[in-house]
Amino acid sequence: EGLGFAYYLGGDARDSLAHLRLALDGEPDRVSVLILAASMMATSSDASVRDGGEAVTLAERARELTKDDDAAVLDTLSAAYAEKGLFDKALEAADAAAAVAGKQGDGALVKRIQQHRAKYEGYKPLREGQDPGTL
Repeated sequence: EGLGFAYYLGGDARDSLAHLRLALDGEPDRVSVLILAASMMATSSDASVRDGGEAVTLAERARELTKDDDAAVLDTLSAAYAEKGLFDKALEAADAAAAVAGKQGDGALVKRIQQHRAKYEGYKPLREGQDPGTL
């Protein structure tokens, strides 16, 4: 897991994802790893890293583990749905994420999620480097 995060912070999405997958082999329910991998697969500017189907699978598992009560997880799930072209589901997940963030009093996160939602309304996925990220 540590190497996956280090490569991510260094801007190396491919090596990061490879190490995150190895971490998930050992601990398949590690929410922090699930969500970082899903976020990269949903939003990477590198098309070879993106995989909407796997991003949805990982983010849905993180949602189950956090019982729909983690705004970042729900925000990442919305990005994964958008990458997969499931914009209605992306909007629903974004609304749920904003509601959780609002309950927690995190106005900055609510604003970022609303920016994501606006992209999904336009049938566009998020892209790292162009949009505010999910993490």
